[in-house]
Amino acid sequence: MKQQITWKTLTGKDVMVNVLGIRQSVIITAFIDGSKIGEGLYRNPKSPSGYAIGKLALNAENLDKINAAIKIVKTAPEYNYMTAREKELEKYEKDYAAIVNTMNI
Repeated sequence: MKQQITWKTLTGKDVMVNVLGIRQSVIITAFIDGSKIGEGLYRNPKSPSGYAIGKLALNAENLDKINAAIKIVKTAPEYNYMTAREKELEKYEKDYAAIVNTMNI
């Protein structure tokens, strides 16, 4: 599941933020004029909203758009299926490892 948000900076540069749901996580990647500038949303006290992606400081409006995209990705049936399937496989692997350990192999 993927969401894409775009806007222009005050200097007229094109910003694109991809929000991708993969496995049990959400990956956020930012691009300015097609060049990747960062991954992951983190706290930055110098940013107007207090958050940034790489060198991209976010204002409150764009942070709200990103948070809305994250919510859409996390509530998508595909993402929930992938997450549930991944947890099921982790449980299977733990159970299998426990059986192998009891066999002293």
